[in-house]
Order: sequence, then C-alpha cells, then structure tokens
Amino acid sequence: MPNQSRRSAQRSLKELGLTGSGPFEAIVVSHLDPGYMGSLKVDLLRKNKAGSFKERAGTTIEVSYLSPFYGVTNKDHATANDGYENTQKSYGMWFVPPDSGTRVLVIFAEGDISRGYWIGCVQDQYMNFMLPDGRASTEITTQGTPGDLKGKKLPVGEYNKRTTSENKDPTLYAKPYNSDFSDSLVTQGLIDDENRGTTTSSARREVPSAVFGISTPGPIDKRQGAPKGQYGEFEAKANVFVNRLGGSSFVMDDGDDKFIRKTPASEGPPEYSNVEKGETAGERTIPQNELMRLRTRTGHQILMHNSEDLIYIGNARGTSWIEMSSNGKIDIYANDSISVHSDQDLNFTADRDVNIESGRNINMRARSRDATGEETPDGGNIQIESKRNTHLLVEENMKVDVKMQQDTTVGANRFVSVGAGLHTKVEASIFESAGVNINQKAETNFNVESGAVFNALSGANMNLNGSAGVNVLSDGVVALDGSLTHLNSGLAGPAAPAELALPAEIFEPLLVHTNSQILPEDMSTVSVESIVKRMPGHEPWLHHENLSPQDFLPAKTDITAAAAIDDSEYVRSVDTFRKNRTTSGTGAGIAAQSTEGDNKGIPSRG
Repeated sequence: MPNQSRRSAQRSLKELGLTGSGPFEAIVVSHLDPGYMGSLKVDLLRKNKAGSFKERAGTTIEVSYLSPFYGVTNKDHATANDGYENTQKSYGMWFVPPDSGTRVLVIFAEGDISRGYWIGCVQDQYMNFMLPDGRASTEITTQGTPGDLKGKKLPVGEYNKRTTSENKDPTLYAKPYNSDFSDSLVTQGLIDDENRGTTTSSARREVPSAVFGISTPGPIDKRQGAPKGQYGEFEAKANVFVNRLGGSSFVMDDGDDKFIRKTPASEGPPEYSNVEKGETAGERTIPQNELMRLRTRTGHQILMHNSEDLIYIGNARGTSWIEMSSNGKIDIYANDSISVHSDQDLNFTADRDVNIESGRNINMRARSRDATGEETPDGGNIQIESKRNTHLLVEENMKVDVKMQQDTTVGANRFVSVGAGLHTKVEASIFESAGVNINQKAETNFNVESGAVFNALSGANMNLNGSAGVNVLSDGVVALDGSLTHLNSGLAGPAAPAELALPAEIFEPLLVHTNSQILPEDMSTVSVESIVKRMPGHEPWLHHENLSPQDFLPAKTDITAAAAIDDSEYVRSVDTFRKNRTTSGTGAGIAAQSTEGDNKGIPSRG
C-alpha cells in the first residue's frame, strides 16, 4: 500500500521537530503526482533554534489534496455489469495543484505523517495583483513597454521582486506588461476598450476587496527561448520550463466604488466621477467595473457588465461578436458567414423597418421540402405584401421567368415608361380589351402587318385619314366593314387623335449613409456606403450604444433621416491603481506620469 511505503521511508513529525497534527507551513517541492490525485511533495517549515524565522525541515513529504467539496457514488452500489449506470460516478471541485515554491498549509490526521493533506495556499507577499483576473490592467508598466502602447492601461504580471526597490505601496510598483494578451487585445481591436478589453478586477484595487473569482495558471511556456529553472526534489532536480502563459478566469466583480457612473448606461457615455477627489455627480448604485466575466487565456469571453448594462460575447481573434445593449439593441458582427437554420419557422418581425443589404447578391428561394429533404405539397411559395407602395429599382437588367401562368391585376391605372423599344412576343394570340377607348399613337410610322386576313370592324364610323394619302395594298380582297367607310374622300371627317400616354412616376431610391469599418487584415479604417446607419464591424466599433446612447436613439438610427451618426470615442478613465497619485512610485523603471486628461476621449487604435 502507498501509505505503508511512505510510513516506513519517512521520518516522524517528532523527528522533524514538529508536534501535533498541524496545520504546518510547507514549501511545494513538486506537484508531479504519478497517481493523478493532486498530491504534492512538500518540505515542512519549522522555526529555527532561535525561533526568529522558519527554516526547511529538510525532508520531502507527500501530502494528499483535500478538496473543499468532493463526492463519489457508493462502491457497494456498483455491479460487475458493463454500462455507465453500473459504475461509480465522481463529482466535486478540482483545482490546479500549485507550482513549486508556493507555500501551503498542511495537516496530518491524528499526527500521522503518512496521512498528510494540503488544505490551502499561503499568498506570497504582495503577489496578488493578477488575482482573480489574470488580465488586471494599469498604466504603471516598466520601460520594456513598446512606445505605441505606453500610457495605455495594459494587462500586466506581478512586479519583479528581483529588480524593484522598496516602496510604501507595492501596488504602485511598475509591472511588465503581458505582451501575449496585449497582442490579443490589439488583434481583437479592444486595446483601448476599458469594458470589453482591459479590466480593473484585482485583489489590490480596494480594501476590502470587492472582487471574487478564480483563475488558472495557464499552460507551461515551452516556446523556444522561454525561461527555465531547477525543479524537483533536492537530490533529483531537473532544468525545466517554468514560465506560465496565463490561464482562464471566472470573475464576479462588485465594482470599484471609488468611481461612480455619472449617468445610467442607457442615458450617457461611460464617464465616471472620482469619489476620492470629492466629485459627487453620479449614480452611487453604479460603481465602475461591476461585472461577471468568463474569459480564456487567448481572449474568448462572455461578459455581463452591470456598470455599462450590456452583455458581450466575442472570440479571441475579434472575427465575431454579439452584444445586447441597455436600450434593447442586439448587434452582431461576423468576419465570415452568419448561418441560421430552423427545422420549423424562421420569423423576423420589426415594428419599424427591416433593412437588408448585400455587398454582392441577395438570393431568395422557396424550396418545397421538409427537414428531411422530402418534397412537400403545400410549400414553395413566396408571398410579398405591402400595405401601401412597393418599389423595385434595378440599375441594369431585370428578368422575370414564369414557367406557367402570370396574372397581373391593377385596380386603377397602369403606367409603363420604356426608354427605347417595347417588344412583346406571344406564341399564340394577343387579346386587348378596353371598356372605353383604345388609343395608339406613333410619332412617325404606324405599321400593322398580318400574315393572313386583316379584319377591321367598327360599330360606327371608321375614318382613315392620311395627309399624303391612305394606301391599302392587298393581293386579295380588302374588306372594310362599317356603317360608313371613307378612304381619303371629302366626306370623311378627321380621325380622333390618340391621347398622349402618361409616363410612370420617377423612382425615389433609398438614402445612402456612410459607415466607418475596420479591415481585420491591417486594422485600417475605411468608409462603407450602406442604406443602414449602424453596421456592426470589427472592433474597435465606435457605434456601441454605451459609448454615446443619445446618438443611437431610434429617431437618429432611422435610415430615412438624412442626418449622419458620427463615430463616438472611447472614454478613458483614471487608472484606479495610481490611487490618485500623479507619479507611479519609486520602483525600478517607474517614470512620473501625469493624470491630466485621463477623462478625455481617445480615438480608437488604428
């Protein structure tokens, strides 16, 4: 048994100068547990002979993982039969075992050194800026920050204890920026966005902390040139990769009450009053950065932001996102396709306009089939109804192909204007019937040709008048039947002139508006013309409602209103980790930086 072998190989607690069952402090030596049970190998700490500080006991002891919650179904209820239902099922909480060098607390059941458990982790002094969100961001970064990113709030690591001098408040120490995640934010277009991109969720933001959450350490950095260090027990140390890439986090942040929103998100931009500076304008119930966020190492995230009253879901590359805003907008952007399939109905209902625009083609087809692909007898129809007018504008050719019968019913007049010729070809007969008159007029010649008999029948007079004569040529009989027929005789009166045809009304096209769009390839900005006023695009998209809600009210987004919607600006807030100081401290690599203009809008990156 494992415990028996450990009991025989290890010294007792008493031999190590420790009494009782604990808890005792220990240093993690290794977390490589071949049993996959989360066990650690630790070196217990004891007070030195002078009792002034703790030293290592010098013996590596294996201690088991004691989970805050774990369960497993009863082994006695399992059977020897195959099947999921016949075996045990486990459930509970699992945490990543801490890295080598971390301090932990361990206990020993009944003082038995073979039954040790690690029950918690002891924080390294001041090393909690990255908790619980590994992307907590500040302007106070080291000199290694690239010039185009200096002065921005950036995700950072902990300060470097090997290079940073003593300071009154370690929060103000300069910290190296997280280049990997900063690059992700630049790619996403969120580097200047303090809501969807950077965050202040850190244990070092206020006292007592209003942040709750958990983050994983992330994968080991095994890239070429990544840092390495000694790892393992004293007699068997190996040179291994030691850097972590940062992990995933789940954060519930009750907000930074040092800053309160000046207006609700539905009414004004994200501007915050600085309470510690005596500013009072604002909503006390809306602290900054109150949110719940689930985010991965590379930047995939689900964000529910109370302060900005929005829900945002986006991928790590910034190629697609969805946002639900305070006033009820749902904005969707996709760099590729948006595909929707329903086995039943797909309903789109808008109490105002339904606007559809395509950069290439708009294709619609009613295919008579069900979800299995089988033909259905009652489908395949397209019906379009409008309460009033229907306008169709075709800038080139329009083709209508009807395989069977086409019926057109017009309740009043029908006007057709053709810029050139009008050609009508019918394989059988043409029938025209008018309740009153049929009037036809040609500015030059009027030609009528019949391959067989040409019959003209009038119930009253028939008048054929030509100023230069009337020519009737026939190889057979010419029959003009009427109560009185005159051919260029003095008896004939003038023919009744045909009325001029009225032209069709001029088509009024939709208004065209200009939208700014970011090209994902190089993050450059282009202008795109569209019938819509708000066209979600790759971040930074400056028509997010929370940036300026009054500019995106329904009256202003109406496509029939000619007034353009101007791009908004990101509002830059004061760096809360400066703690209202104009300099960032005296640690290594820290430069004095002014906070003047912190609340001014800054343009988007690119």
